[in-house]
Parts: sequence; C-alpha cells; structure tokens
Amino acid sequence: MYAGSNNIVNGVTIDLGKMNGSWYDSERKLASLEPGAHWADVYKNLLDKFNVTVTGGRDGDVGVGGFLLGGGISYYAGANGFGCDTIINYEVVLGNGTIVQANATENADLFKALKGGGSNFGIITRFDVEAMPAVDLAYSRYIIPGNYSDDMIDAVVDFTKEAENRGYDHLITLYEHIPKVEGTMIMSIRVNTKGDLNTTAFDKISKIPSKEQLGWGKMSLAASAANISQDEAR
Repeated sequence: MYAGSNNIVNGVTIDLGKMNGSWYDSERKLASLEPGAHWADVYKNLLDKFNVTVTGGRDGDVGVGGFLLGGGISYYAGANGFGCDTIINYEVVLGNGTIVQANATENADLFKALKGGGSNFGIITRFDVEAMPAVDLAYSRYIIPGNYSDDMIDAVVDFTKEAENRGYDHLITLYEHIPKVEGTMIMSIRVNTKGDLNTTAFDKISKIPSKEQLGWGKMSLAASAANISQDEAR
C-alpha cells in the first residue's frame, strides 16, 4: 500500500486474498468474481472454462476488488465504460455483519454508492458482472525514442479527438526515464478489442520510428494481461 493512499485514517485492512474464485452463469450471462482474485487469473479461468471474458484490468497483477470499487479503466472503456458500469450485483457484508445484495432493485442506494465509491461502505465478497464472448485482441507494444516526443503527443491528440468514433480501439502511452540508456523512452500499447488488425486508428503513431516489443497481432486478453505483469516483474 502506498503512503497516503488509504481510504480511511486509522482504518482496518482485511486480507481477502484467499477469496480469489471466478465462475460463469451461462443463463444469466454473468460472471461472478471474488474480490481477492487478480485479473490474469480471472481472464485465464473464464477463457479456459467458459470461453468468455469481462471488463477488467489491463495489468494481470491488478486485484479485482480495488479495481472495480475504484471505477476501473480497461481496454473496453470506449465500448463498455468503466469496469464498475458492468457490475449488476454486489454481495456485501455490512458493518453490523449482515450479508446483503446490492443491485438496481435491492439496496439501490448502496449499489449506486459502490459504483466507483471505494471500499468503506462494506466488505464486498462477490461481484456479479456482465460477461461477453472471449475474442482475441489485436495487440501491439512498441518502444519509441524520447526525441520523438512531439510526434507522439500530436498522434495521441489526434487519436483522442476521434475517441468517440473508436470505441473498440484503445491506446496507452507511457513515458519512462531509463538511466541505463540516459534518456526517456515512450511505450506505446495499441489494442483493438474486436481483433481488427486493419483498424486505421493508429496509423499516425505507426509512422513514428520505434522498436518492436510485441508486433501487431492477435492475442487473448489473458495473455496480454500476463505479458504486462511479466514485464513489470523484470
């Protein structure tokens, strides 16, 4: 936990790490997720067992509970909104020990408060979220030298101007200072959630000189989440 990032002063931290399951109800088309799971494990389990996926974290090491209670930006943000927008029901343990369901018709005020409102309204023991068929992403990751920063900024601005028309395209741009190369490098992650390798959304960025890390190709959400986690571990 980072200093100053807690939700409450002198609060209590409860470790829910062993509550890490995920499963799918095909009749309701809902996936149920426990709060202690990491997204890499959720994606792999739902893909392998049910061939479905959900709107969740881009980094596989990110936890389900914190991500969904904080709002949650994902590759599907343009099409599905925040991760919390896909939640249909919360199972919640209240401060008095009562277990309740919070959804649009039952405990609706609590349901609304939990949509990105943080973790101080109760202990969430299950998220029921909208699921969708698992489709391989079109995915790439490139490193761009820092001296092309102006070109990259222009390309990101142009991409953002068209964001409303590009609901299935997602761009991540990260600036990294790397002492061993004595300079700044720019990481560009480009994703199309429909697996469209012919999207033109990244054409301007693709013209900027870069070094390929993972070339433009198809990859499952589970694999992409695991890749980012592995890179951070190195």
